[in-house]
Amino acid sequence: MPRGQARLCLLEYDQRFSVFQEEYKHYDYQQPLRLGAEMKGAFDRVFCDPPFLSEDCQTKAAITVRWLCKGYSESTMDLSDLHQGVLRPRIIVCTGERMEEIVRRLHPDIFTTDFEPRHAQGRLDHYTMLSNCQVPKAEMQALK
Repeated sequence: MPRGQARLCLLEYDQRFSVFQEEYKHYDYQQPLRLGAEMKGAFDRVFCDPPFLSEDCQTKAAITVRWLCKGYSESTMDLSDLHQGVLRPRIIVCTGERMEEIVRRLHPDIFTTDFEPRHAQGRLDHYTMLSNCQVPKAEMQALK
């Protein structure tokens, strides 16, 4: 792939997404590190939408996020110790509002944004978006 060209990878349990062929990777949050070795530390942006509103699911998704991010450290699994001059991976987590405290504990450098995700089927749960970076308003509008 040419330098500077973005590559997209969709980690998803539902195999209907396999229509995306090269971009699709089967993912089971119960096995958070069961992914190809080439994916370890390979991503500088991760958008995470854990499938369940449980501490177990959020924790395992966070393990996967840290493992995928550039700068991953096996000894600490902590992204906050990246050296100056190296850009931190950007992380965005969309999940139920009631998971906010857990997500902030799992990702210490993450904060709640003012974007309010809405579910297409009008689910009753309130959703929130957390990030470790500022997301430009234009990009936020594109997510709606």
